[in-house]
Amino acid sequence: MDSAKIRAPDADIITVVKFSEEKKKLNITSEHVPDALIVVKEGNVGRLIGKSGERINGIESDTKMKVRVVELKLDFKDIIRAVHLLPWVVKHVDNVDFQGNELVVRLKKESGGFIGQKGVNIRLVEYVIKQMFNVGVRVIQPSEENQS
Repeated sequence: MDSAKIRAPDADIITVVKFSEEKKKLNITSEHVPDALIVVKEGNVGRLIGKSGERINGIESDTKMKVRVVELKLDFKDIIRAVHLLPWVVKHVDNVDFQGNELVVRLKKESGGFIGQKGVNIRLVEYVIKQMFNVGVRVIQPSEENQS
């Protein structure tokens, strides 16, 4: 996304993940779910957003996409919150960590909203995570852990 580099040359951008086509495939039409995620180094969000949002608004105008910005930290809940159809559902997440070639999301309690109808919500999250880290996502609900 060249627009981000042009409008915010001082922001340390790690990667940009565009997923508007995946949203269409999954039939996600909510205006609250962005079309792209810009990942920056910690402490660089303000540089990318700009004073009163002027930079991010310009990027969205240039690209005709709704964009969300996230700092890359080891707390993957921020990434899930940024792209999930229901950002509040992150309150049900107990832990998120790499386990082999998967990002494992352990839930505190059962949450159909986290998975979504026909798995749509988690499939979008998995698509973005796969684009960023080339790993899949596995969700473990409390009932599954008790069976182990």
